[in-house]
Amino acid sequence: MPSPFRLANMACHDVPLLRLSGDLIFGHNLRALHDATAKLRASGHTIIAIDLTDIGAVDSTGIGALLDVRRMIGMTGCVVLLRASAHLRTSLDVMRVTKLFTLEDEEAGVLRVVAQHHDATA
Repeated sequence: MPSPFRLANMACHDVPLLRLSGDLIFGHNLRALHDATAKLRASGHTIIAIDLTDIGAVDSTGIGALLDVRRMIGMTGCVVLLRASAHLRTSLDVMRVTKLFTLEDEEAGVLRVVAQHHDATA
């Protein structure tokens, strides 16, 4: 039985963190992810982290939602996928979109991303 999708807004080292739980699948309303990203982008954020620790199933709809987040942040921005499962990583590889994201296993990785992003844009 699918787990309902939920989203919580948090922060990780001054970077907006969207903590997702449940399933990222067809039939679930993933609009909250789109809306949260739109608000962050409108506030000027160009780096966001998405914590996937509590995500169960992910299908093409879920990957599409993550790609939508990436598109909304813009190519000069950065979307960190935190604690993505091996299955999700494989799916991103198969779809050849892994390079659009920064994959990190620990929150400390978000600090490295922020430093690299600031160095690249300075």
